[in-house]
Amino acid sequence: MAGGKQSARQKMINLMYLVFISMLAMNMDKKVLTVFAEMNRSSAESNAAAKVALDKDLKTLETNASDKPDKWKDKYTKAKAMAAASDEFFSYISGVKEELVAKLDEETKKNPEKQDSPDPINVLFFKDGKESKKGAEFVEKVNEFRTKMEKLAPEAKSALTLKFNTDPIKSEDGKNVPWLEAHFEGFPLIAVKTYLTKMQSDARSVESKAISDMVTGALVDDASMNKYKAIVAFDKSAYYPGETLKGRIVLGRYDNSMVPTDVIINGRSVKDKVQDGQVVLDGMAAGGVGDHTLKGQFIYKEDGKNVPIAIETKYSVIPKPNSPVISADKMNVVYRGVANPITVSFPGISDNKISASAPGMTRKSGTSYVIRPRSGKTVKISATGKLPSGVSVSGSKTFRIKDIPNPSGTIRREAGVVTMPKSSLAKSTVGAELLDFDFDLKLRVVGFSFRVPGKPTIKVSGNKLNGAAKSALSRAKPGQTVMIFNIAAKIVGNSSYRLKRVAPVTIILK
Repeated sequence: MAGGKQSARQKMINLMYLVFISMLAMNMDKKVLTVFAEMNRSSAESNAAAKVALDKDLKTLETNASDKPDKWKDKYTKAKAMAAASDEFFSYISGVKEELVAKLDEETKKNPEKQDSPDPINVLFFKDGKESKKGAEFVEKVNEFRTKMEKLAPEAKSALTLKFNTDPIKSEDGKNVPWLEAHFEGFPLIAVKTYLTKMQSDARSVESKAISDMVTGALVDDASMNKYKAIVAFDKSAYYPGETLKGRIVLGRYDNSMVPTDVIINGRSVKDKVQDGQVVLDGMAAGGVGDHTLKGQFIYKEDGKNVPIAIETKYSVIPKPNSPVISADKMNVVYRGVANPITVSFPGISDNKISASAPGMTRKSGTSYVIRPRSGKTVKISATGKLPSGVSVSGSKTFRIKDIPNPSGTIRREAGVVTMPKSSLAKSTVGAELLDFDFDLKLRVVGFSFRVPGKPTIKVSGNKLNGAAKSALSRAKPGQTVMIFNIAAKIVGNSSYRLKRVAPVTIILK
C-alpha cells in the first residue's frame, strides 16, 4: 500500500483493498474477536509464568557464579545480559499496547467485540500510506532485540530469524510488501494486541531456550577424590524390628579400579565386604522402631596421603503394616474416559496376598490395576491384604474423578496462532491434541468449520480442507487471518466418550 508513484490500475487495486478491509471490519464475526481476546489473555498468563521461571533460573546461575566463579561467572553475566535485552523489549511492546488503547473508552477496553477497528494501529504506525515515526521506531526495536540476542546467543540465530525477521514479504503478485504493513496495517485492534503478546512470548521463549542450552552445555569435571560423594542404597527405606539391613554403599562415578584402603561403618571395618567398588551390606541388625543413622567413611590414598570420604545416611524402622498403601501412578485424580493405572500394595505383603476392588477397576498383574471411572465425582478403592502371620488388614482411599480437559486444535501440530503460506494450509492436516495432559491419548478430527474474512463459514467433514474451503482460501490475501473452529474430535479407540469443546486455530497467511 505504501510506495512511490503508482499506476491508475494499482491505485484502483489499493482502493478496492481499503474497501475490503472496511467490509471485513464491519462483518467480522464478533465471536472471532472474543477468541482473540482469550488467546491474548492465555498468552499473557504464560508470559508471566515464563518470567517467574526465568528469574528463578537466573537466581540459580547467580548462586553458581558465587560458588564457582571460574565455571559460572561468564555464563551468569551473559544470561543477565539476555534477560535485560528481553525485559527491555518486553516492556517496549507493553508500552505499544498501552498506546493502542489509550484513547479508547472504558467500555471498549473491556469488551473485545468492540475492538474490531483497525484505526488505532493505522494511526499509530502509518501516515499518508507510509510508516509513521512510531512505526519506524517499532521496526527498529524489533531489529535491535534480534541483533542483541544474536550476539549473546549465536546458537539462537535461526530461531530469532524465524520469529523476528522484519524483511519485506513477497506478495502473490511478486511485489515486496514491507513487514510492518503486512502484519499490522488494516488488522482489527484485538488481533494486533494478540500478535504483540505473541511477540513477547517469542522473546521469552528465545531467552529461555538460550539460557537452558547454555547451562545444559556446561561440563562439570570435579576429578579430586574430595569431590566424590558416598551413596548408600538400601534395598528398602524402612525395616521391621528384627530384620537385617540389606543394600549397597557406592561412590558416584566409581569403577572397578577404585579400591579403598579401608571402609569404616558405625565404627567397624568392613573392608572385606568391598566388591567391585561397592560395600555390600548384609548381616547388620536394623535396630528397634524409630530413626537410625548409618555413619562411616571410605579411605583412599591420594598423593601418598589418606583421603577420607564421609558416609552418612538415615533410615527408619517401622512397625509391621496394618493398612494398605494405595497410590495413583500418574496423579491424585482419575480421569473419566481414560484407563488410569493404579498401584495397590501393602509393605511387607506379597502381591498374591493382596486384593483390591472399585467400580470400573480391573487387575492387570501383581500390584498393577486399571480403573475406568463411571458416573459420579469420586470413586473409592478398597484393598485387603494378609500378613505372613495370617492376620488380614484392609483400608480404602477415595479419588476425585475429572473429565478429560479441553483439547487444542492444531495445524501442522502447531496450536494457537500459526503463521504459514496458504499453499501449505491447503494441504495441511487439522488435528487436535491434549496439551500438557498426563495421558498419551490419540485424537482424530472428524470435522470442523473454516472461515476466511468476508466469506461465509464453510463446514468441512474430515481433517483436511475440502474443495469449497480451498476455493475460499485461494481468494484470501497475505497477512489476512483465517479461522479453523468448531473442531469435532474423537478419542481413537473410544469414540463413545464426548470430548469437551476443542480450542480453535488461527492462521495468519504469509
